[in-house]
Amino acid sequence: MNIQHSKIDKILITNIPHLDPVSVFLEDCGAGRGKVTIECFGKAWSYFWGGIGNKSIGGFFCSCDNHYLRGKFAPELKSTIRDEDGLPNHAKKHILSRRREDSISKEKARELYDLAENLCRDNENAMYDIYGDEWWDYEPTVVNPEWEYFGRILDAAKDGVNQYHRERDSDF
Repeated sequence: MNIQHSKIDKILITNIPHLDPVSVFLEDCGAGRGKVTIECFGKAWSYFWGGIGNKSIGGFFCSCDNHYLRGKFAPELKSTIRDEDGLPNHAKKHILSRRREDSISKEKARELYDLAENLCRDNENAMYDIYGDEWWDYEPTVVNPEWEYFGRILDAAKDGVNQYHRERDSDF
């Protein structure tokens, strides 16, 4: 059994508007390597970087933009999600556009418009009738609230790490 010891800084950030406390664990694992773990409201995200140059892990983390960090900490997190609630209105607008282009008759437009009133994605036949062969490409989307929430957590984490290092040492 091989046991190694590393230095870990824990930074607890509190009093963040509209956000629970955020804990950030910074682990410098040797020259050019490090790990960051972020915890908020019982969820945790962690990533190890094996090549960060001559920066500390805290300095490297703070220099990264949120899009990059989201890709590392939560690659499954999408920036947009389907707008199920907006689907009927989106479908109606699409039908009206098709009618203006004269690609469907007045009668067919009325039939589809009525169908769109209670449209849901599960009704594939209706989606096909309204949008066509690749109907899934037309689905309306909205910003994913989880994407925005995690962005606020990352902002708080970077602000906290920056403040911690400014208070601790000036060579950050």
